[in-house]
Amino acid sequence: YPETKHPTYFRSIGLGLEGPMVQQVRGAGLDKADAPIFIQSFELTNLVDLRQQYGVSAPLVFLTSASGAPYDLASTGDPTTYSQLTSAAGLRSLSGIVNGIGPDKCQIIPCTLNGSLGRPTKLVADAHAVGLKVHAYTFRAENTFLPVDFRVGKDVTAYGRAIDEQLRFLRTGIDGLFTDHADIGVVARAEFLAVRAAA
Repeated sequence: YPETKHPTYFRSIGLGLEGPMVQQVRGAGLDKADAPIFIQSFELTNLVDLRQQYGVSAPLVFLTSASGAPYDLASTGDPTTYSQLTSAAGLRSLSGIVNGIGPDKCQIIPCTLNGSLGRPTKLVADAHAVGLKVHAYTFRAENTFLPVDFRVGKDVTAYGRAIDEQLRFLRTGIDGLFTDHADIGVVARAEFLAVRAAA
């Protein structure tokens, strides 16, 4: 899951990331639509370039944030925000460029004012409606990173009910997730699949 970090900045100092990355991906035989790889970026322009200028066939994922706008667009005066790009209309426009989105998990299920997990948004359904996969980020086990209703005890560094949180998100239909604790992700996925198989 390679990511181009700050591609606009690196291009501005003569260190474009796209060419070397494409060379590596093709050298590894991964530049094909069914390759077990996703190339990701928080910026849209370089994903467009990868697809149109470099002819990359490998799956591309546009990472999004719960606030703000892609730097590449903002730096040119384009007022388009992440929120607009993840609306139903925005997702339709993205579907011709990328294969999926990687939203902040709170774009899928936001927390309420008291910090507990709220109701799911339409993001997953809207993305799937236009053929985009959804890989949410970032799931962590420590209480400080969990919604208040999934915390255990008062120690902010102690592990809370991270498996339960991931199960809640898996039930929204997301296609994958990023986690700092791969073992917890594997357990959550296994539990989710077991329940779904038994239903």
